[in-house]
Amino acid sequence: MVAAGRTYPRGRLPAAVYLLIDVIDNAHRSRELPCNVDFWLAVQEELLPQVRQIAEFSDRAERTVVAGQSFGGLAAMFAALNWPQRFGCVLSQSGSYWWPHRGGAQDGALIEGLKAGELSADGLRIWLEAGEQEPLIFRANQALLAQLPPPKRLVFWRQVDGGHDALCWRGGLTAGLIQLWQSAEPIPSGRPAEPNH
Repeated sequence: MVAAGRTYPRGRLPAAVYLLIDVIDNAHRSRELPCNVDFWLAVQEELLPQVRQIAEFSDRAERTVVAGQSFGGLAAMFAALNWPQRFGCVLSQSGSYWWPHRGGAQDGALIEGLKAGELSADGLRIWLEAGEQEPLIFRANQALLAQLPPPKRLVFWRQVDGGHDALCWRGGLTAGLIQLWQSAEPIPSGRPAEPNH
């Protein structure tokens, strides 16, 4: 994480253990990331204990950020909604909240679960970001945002003038980490993320 490495010496990011999970290929990505209980159980029960043998890290949910882009953003939100005692902060960029209904005529599974009260984002700190040039994902992110509970000071919405693009995600990833690990003050980066009032 070159951007994080450049930000850390300036004191904007705390020392942290970053665990990046490779998607392997599109088939694995499409199968393992979207709302997959088995994937997240394996992360918690198998992968995290192995990481702990190499590097000590906090078990405190409020210090643990789960992040991702596209299906990874969906997966990050799914993890926090289902295991808030482990993952207390979500950094979602261009999250595929339309899943599994790509046509956009119906809400995605997480939005439906929040609307029905089957899922709750209470107590989570959430950085939600989507690009204006990715219409389906942008609308789905706004629909998810509308379901997130007060206090809205724990939810940060950032829309970017861009699309489904790693270049847009890079700046948002660093800005989101800083925001989630600091106080609830908005920080400047492109269009500043604002607490969702």
